[in-house]
Amino acid sequence: MDVTFMDPETAKLAVEMQLADIAAIIDDLYFDEDDPDHDEIASFRMMERDMQRQLEILEGQVLTLNILKDEHEGRVAFAKLLEEEKQAVTDHQLAMSLAGMGIGHSKVKSSNDYEATLCDEEDSTRDEQWEMAKELYSAAFNRDGSERRSPRKTESVKAEDLEGGDKGGVLGSNALTKCIACMDVVATKDTITLDCDPEPHTYCRTCLTDLFKSAIYDTTLFPPRCCRAPISLEVSRAVLPKDLIKDFDIKVEELATPNPTYCSNAECAKFIQLKDIKGDVGTCVFCREETCVLCKCKSHGGLCPSDPHVQLLMDAAKRSKWQQCLRCKNMVELVTGCFHMTCRCSHQFCYLCGVRWKRCTCPRWDEDYLTRPAPVLQAAPPPPNAQGQGQGRCVVHVWARHYGGECQDCGAVHLPWVQRCAGCGLQSCWRCIHNRI
Repeated sequence: MDVTFMDPETAKLAVEMQLADIAAIIDDLYFDEDDPDHDEIASFRMMERDMQRQLEILEGQVLTLNILKDEHEGRVAFAKLLEEEKQAVTDHQLAMSLAGMGIGHSKVKSSNDYEATLCDEEDSTRDEQWEMAKELYSAAFNRDGSERRSPRKTESVKAEDLEGGDKGGVLGSNALTKCIACMDVVATKDTITLDCDPEPHTYCRTCLTDLFKSAIYDTTLFPPRCCRAPISLEVSRAVLPKDLIKDFDIKVEELATPNPTYCSNAECAKFIQLKDIKGDVGTCVFCREETCVLCKCKSHGGLCPSDPHVQLLMDAAKRSKWQQCLRCKNMVELVTGCFHMTCRCSHQFCYLCGVRWKRCTCPRWDEDYLTRPAPVLQAAPPPPNAQGQGQGRCVVHVWARHYGGECQDCGAVHLPWVQRCAGCGLQSCWRCIHNRI
């Protein structure tokens, strides 16, 4: 489609509509009941890439036209104000002349000199336009105050003012900030500062990316948090890679999906999104394997056969009086307490019948469960304190950073930095203190 005769905004809209049509065609080819034509799919993919490049060019043209339009309107408005100011100066000189004061009087300013001053101010205004535009651009992202986390304006420092700072670490700028996680000095534009209590914490691009990647594979770190408060994805989107944001969105959908379905191919085992499930069959977009969403096994014809392993588990659960969460299908066991159960998926239900809590007529507790002692686990020996004496952990730790060591909470070794409590001597990494549950 030739868009050269269109204006950039109309051409951009036409290209976006074409991209939507190409995406729909590719989806139809993928889900074709017959063997999909891979050559045809590759052709449409190539066409899609070309259209994407053309769309980027058009977006740049639209942005350029908007900037030129705003600049032209500003020039027109400034010229109008300048003419009004010149007329005011001329009227003032005429009034002074009528009052008997000459043009050369010390209290009368020459209109030519004043015009030159206004022109100098115009040039100064042009130099400040870029700084004003950056401030307006930053303010556009802060107009919504509903976010739990919002980026703060970090205090910029000179490279020579930081102890051990590397002046050559940032090219073309002296605005540097220290990352609280890795303690490296990085460019301020590559950091995000969070409103933690009692003081804000600043993360560099590398540490924040590593935290989000770890949260995808370790559910104890999900959602990513600092000082027990979740870190908003919208705040971090500016410094995170696009591929990581896509994987993170899929992980959010996975954890929010009741009874999620995973690919039956053991070598793949990827999460199957709801949009890829039709009927009772889910299709993996990575290996194209079809999985039954009822038995979680490879797709089959007819009714879903009963899995013998599942039957053994259900028999054991019945004998042990376990209960199954109706949302995520996990088994839970009540050791002591009332019959109000809260699953790890946040679903609340009755332990006796499994129905959602307060939707049944079952009793709320049983005295036998309330008086039953809780099992006692063998605790690990407490770490020695700073004086070498064996004591328990402090209620409130006083942390001090030490070079190298092993985290006694998660077992991580060969760490460049650890935090050591001055009271009980516990060594813990930054992630276990601020990011982990």
